[in-house]
Amino acid sequence: GIRWMSSLEAKVEDAKDKKPTAEKLERLRREKINRFRNQHRINVQGTDLPDPIATFDQLQKEYKVHPKIMENIQAAGFHVPTPIQMQAIPVMLH
Repeated sequence: GIRWMSSLEAKVEDAKDKKPTAEKLERLRREKINRFRNQHRINVQGTDLPDPIATFDQLQKEYKVHPKIMENIQAAGFHVPTPIQMQAIPVMLH
């Protein structure tokens, strides 16, 4: 049948539906990572795999790579990691 609600009840129910759970946020994060891996043709197997990096700057932010190493990467002419570097470097540092 039809259920009549006040607009306040409808707003409360909408708020409940839109509140993301930790489980849902983790699932969305995993989907985003899987899309990134698929776009770059990165295939991995195993457990406890770190997320791939999209830029070398992420190495400094996420893995606290020494600034001198970052300078050397730039000086060597590397601007964007290759797909293998995107996943292999985090695996080595994990």
